[in-house]
Amino acid sequence: MVKLFLSLKLISLFSGKQWIKQMVVSAALLPLNVCAMAFTINFIAIYYHASRAIPFGTMVSKAPAFMTSVLSSLVIAISSCFI
Repeated sequence: MVKLFLSLKLISLFSGKQWIKQMVVSAALLPLNVCAMAFTINFIAIYYHASRAIPFGTMVSKAPAFMTSVLSSLVIAISSCFI
């Protein structure tokens, strides 16, 4: 969140042209990497029939909550950056 705010503030300060691309990459890069790693580790756990594996349906049902958090951070950063 802090990186997103600072990068957007600097881009708007120097009137950059690619602020939308920077905004999306900053807000989604870390959460997407964490989510991909969790899915990978969980698929390995499912393959080995581990008792602690999270069911696939549960993992997929959490995707809307993840997208909501990413989009809300985008909205907060944009609204606070251009005030």
